[in-house]
Amino acid sequence: AMRQLWTQTLKPKAVRIQEKFNQHLMAVYFPGFTLRFDFREVEVLQENRESQLGQAKILRDLGYTTN
Repeated sequence: AMRQLWTQTLKPKAVRIQEKFNQHLMAVYFPGFTLRFDFREVEVLQENRESQLGQAKILRDLGYTTN
């Protein structure tokens, strides 16, 4: 339930707020800089990150590039 809350509600809203900050504040007052929220400390999102890293390693071992 918490994972769904984060992936379907909280994180998308935070990304929309981040985009607005970048469009309206950062572009005007700090051109060349962008604001990004850091979700690395959100425990319920870490499972997904671990899974993605595992998949990336498998694909790399199969010969796929990171590009």
